Amino acid sequence: MTDYSVNIPKARAARHGRAEYRIYFGLILLAALPFGVVGWMVSPLTKKSRHSGNPVQRAVAEARAITPMIFQA
Repeated sequence: MTDYSVNIPKARAARHGRAEYRIYFGLILLAALPFGVVGWMVSPLTKKSRHSGNPVQRAVAEARAITPMIFQA
């Protein structure tokens, strides 16, 4: 017989739909795109290297970092 007073099973967190995640991801991507463009334009001035990735890659990286934080809260 299992003793539940010692190891209480944790309830599963409610899972959000994939569509909701994509909507938030898209909105954050659209918001991060102007900042990615500005960072891409300023990058050659602040660094010696001219190859710093394109602005879309920067925005996607930011959206991939921020969107899971929203769903964890």
